[in-house]
Amino acid sequence: MSIPLTADLIEIGLMLASLLITAAIFRKRVQTGWLLASVGAILVGAVALTQGFGLIPRPEIFNGLSYNWFLFGLLGAVSIALIAAMPNGWQRSGLTLAQNGPGVRSASFVAFAVCALLTWMATQNIFGDPSFRWEPVLYNAVAVGPVEELFFRGVVFALVLEAFGARKTILGAEMNWGMIPAALVFGFAHATSTPAGAEIVFNTYLILWTTLGGFVLAWMRQASGSLLLPYVVHVYGNNIHYLL
Repeated sequence: MSIPLTADLIEIGLMLASLLITAAIFRKRVQTGWLLASVGAILVGAVALTQGFGLIPRPEIFNGLSYNWFLFGLLGAVSIALIAAMPNGWQRSGLTLAQNGPGVRSASFVAFAVCALLTWMATQNIFGDPSFRWEPVLYNAVAVGPVEELFFRGVVFALVLEAFGARKTILGAEMNWGMIPAALVFGFAHATSTPAGAEIVFNTYLILWTTLGGFVLAWMRQASGSLLLPYVVHVYGNNIHYLL
């Protein structure tokens, strides 16, 4: 088994473990059907994220690019299919430009505050100081940002929220304990890297950062009623260090 595939399997195991352990802790609240749908969605997404565990070849048209656009194309297609298959999926996913959520003002303020914090962090070179290049900026704006929001907030979060039952309003957003595994799934999806395919590196800082981001973006999605604000903040965070 290759090192990159081993790293992918570790991430998938961590994502599923975080969901199932949280479900075991709150088992009296959990609705089994929605929980199984959540597990199924993560597994289907994992197939896309690993290009069918290495069995789906990347078309030659993508070979000259520095980033794996094909992988996110697969995940985007899978996400749309899962949303279409989900009962009332378009509404549950937040796939709308309308900002009709009960906490849209709070979400807008938080989005502005987060972007301001990210700007300051970029000026301090906390994310490094890469030179500007068009491909990573476009890759984050067109592939990574929208597709990760579609899958992790539009599909996984929507299903997990249903799985964990009754909700309470938190700062204008209807949430429940499913917010914990949904954020952890996003964090563990960034758990490893494989420099030059030679070794597996655990990204502890990145896990913590993306898990926290998962909490904030999930709350923002619920408060605003849409994936738009999470998408904007996500892309801004990924790109600001290239632009300053």
